Amino acid sequence: MYKLVEYNSNWADEMDVSGLKIMTSKKYEAWCKSWKKFFKAEGTYDYCIGTNEEIPYEDYESFNADFDVTDITKEEYDVLEKLIPSIGEYGYGFFPGH
Repeated sequence: MYKLVEYNSNWADEMDVSGLKIMTSKKYEAWCKSWKKFFKAEGTYDYCIGTNEEIPYEDYESFNADFDVTDITKEEYDVLEKLIPSIGEYGYGFFPGH
């Protein structure tokens, strides 16, 4: 089973920021665990999207609220990977990383 993870946020009511990434269910669980650990250690996270533009997150819950997760099949994954070859490894568009 795969997860289509969609990121949607807004910077200062001036710009919408969106991205996609596909992960296996196991990688998605590890990804969530990694972010929870990050927030526990760091407290906050600023997602930089430009030279001086950033979206601040005060905690894991506010960060996680900007994501929608949909289960997809292997066949759906194959179609998306064919259309957007980097979507599984790197994602597409804006997608936070740490």
